This record gives sequence, structure tokens and C-alpha cells, in this order.
Amino acid sequence: MALKNDDKSLFLNQLDLRSPNFRRNNDLEKLLDELSGYLRPIEAAIENRFAIPAMPPLFLVGNPRSGTSLFMQFLSLTKGFAVPTNLLSRFYYAPFLGAKIHELLTNPKYDFKNELSILENALTLESDIGKAKGMLAPSEFFHFWRQFLPRYDPQYLDDDDLKMIDIKGLQKGIAAIESVFNRPFAAKAIILQYNLDVLCQAFPDSLIIYIFRKPIYIMQSILLAREKFYGDTSIWWSVKPKEYEQLKDMDIYHQIAGQVYYTEKSIEEQLLNIHENKKLIISYEDFCLNPKAVAEVIKKRYSDFGFNLDMSIDMIDSLESRNEIKIANSEIHYLENAYDYFKSSH
Repeated sequence: MALKNDDKSLFLNQLDLRSPNFRRNNDLEKLLDELSGYLRPIEAAIENRFAIPAMPPLFLVGNPRSGTSLFMQFLSLTKGFAVPTNLLSRFYYAPFLGAKIHELLTNPKYDFKNELSILENALTLESDIGKAKGMLAPSEFFHFWRQFLPRYDPQYLDDDDLKMIDIKGLQKGIAAIESVFNRPFAAKAIILQYNLDVLCQAFPDSLIIYIFRKPIYIMQSILLAREKFYGDTSIWWSVKPKEYEQLKDMDIYHQIAGQVYYTEKSIEEQLLNIHENKKLIISYEDFCLNPKAVAEVIKKRYSDFGFNLDMSIDMIDSLESRNEIKIANSEIHYLENAYDYFKSSH
């Protein structure tokens, strides 16, 4: 486990600044720590059987508020992947055991005489700043990733940080989850998206999917997320690109515009070094218009890996795009000018 503590983490240092609805449940955290103490040693012994996933994992990257949560919900509905759920996230420290418990509680074939039918939980396409309701809804699974990384926040990792990544632990954990569900692992990899070379070296037969959206709607949504999450638009929220130190002292609009611009730039430059068959670049707008076409392309990429992906694609014809202006025209103007500032300077 690479992560011990991170005194530079905005996530940790700003816990007390959150709005009430987004504060941590300290009782839950204590219970998870207690269970971790009991189960982690058993999990470690089990995971010694595993090395790397046998099936190509799928890793999703992109700006916050670009449609990543919607995309993971879509993947869950196709039933083609082992997508970490809110239930599985409760066992981030013991993913094999957690996956077994997940199957016991949620797989219909183990529901003897409808004893667990009260736990039935339909998947939806709704979320609240990345958080979806229901135990079967996709989880961002950050606690799992953080076990193997030296930084708590989704951010660029420098050379010293890279030396501290527990690659083998990450490989074993994902392989363990895959082995239980017998489907390729799929999750957001936003926490490592500024260092995709590390991810691709650890999982050479993986598919990287980058979802992008018109910048103005991402920037607007980040501004609104700051207000909702902290009750204060001046507080930084979410990912930290390599240029974070340059951005953090700028005005709100340049912070957000720079966050979006440099995240786009970083991912797009890194994708140039990844083979065409191992990446997929899609727009949020095209995805919403025709999700079946996107699913077909994913199946084709897996076919190129020599893997027959069992993926149902007939349940959704289209998705509702949330591209609408929700803030004052003056703020749209400030955000667009700030984005143009970064775009014109490079």
C-alpha cells in the first residue's frame, strides 16, 4: 500500500469546508477501517494467486463533468464489464472478498427463495457530482486506487511520486476483481490520467477511453460543482493538472479554464503515444446521440485484442445531453475569455 498520508491533498485539507450533503460519514470510515484490519491480511494471502488481469481492462479518462459518470453507468447497463459498484467500494481494501460478497448479495442465482429481493436496486442514469445512488450504481472507486498511489488527489505525479506507486498491488487487485465477475474490469482512471504511460505499462493490453465535451459546458459545470460541493466558488474542486501551482493563485474563471484546458491538453498529448487499437476518443455529444455506435466500437476494439466481449447494446437508443446554459451570460463570457487566454498562449 503506497499511500500513507498526503499533507498536500486538497481533498483531505478541505474536508471541513464541504457542504453538509458532501461531508464524510465518520462512522462509516471507522467501520471500514475496522473491517480493513480484519480482512486485509486474508485478502493479501488470496491475492498472491494473481499477477495481472487475464482480460483487457477498460480505463476511462477525461475532464470532470465531461460525462464520465454517465459513461460508466452506460457500461454497467451493458453488463459487459466488471464495473466497481458502491457496494464493492465498501471493500476497497479486500476487493476479492468484496466481489465474492457482492455476488452473494446481488447475483439472482444466489437469491434463495427471494430472501434478498428487498435489496433489488435498479440502475439509473442519474448522479450527483459523480455520485450515483444505489448499491449497484458505479463507484468512482477512489479509495481502491489510493491504496497504491503516493498522492490522494487526482493529479500529475512527478518522478519522485512515480517511484512510490505499488504497481503489483494495483495489478493484483484488478485481477482479483476480474476473476470473481469473469468480465473485464472497467473503471474511471481519472486519478492516473496525467500519467497514462504508467497505466499502459502496467496494463499493456488495456483500452483507454477518453471522453471530451464542449469546454464551456464543462467549465460551467465545474463552477456549479464548486458552489454545490463547498458553497464557495473560490475553492478548488477536483483534478489537479501539472500546471496546478500556476493556476491556483489566478481568479476563479482562469482557474477553471486552465484546469479544463490543461487536462484536455495533457490527455490528448499522451494519447498520441498509444496505439490506435488501444484507445478510443469520443465526444460526449456523439455518445449521447448514439450510444449504440460507441458500444459497437468498444466491441470492435476488444475483438482486436482477440477477446469476444459479451455486451448488450440494445437497451438505450439515445441519452439526454445536458448541454444547456445555466449561469449568467457574464460568467459564460469570463469563462470563454479565460479558456481562449490559455488556448492562444500555446
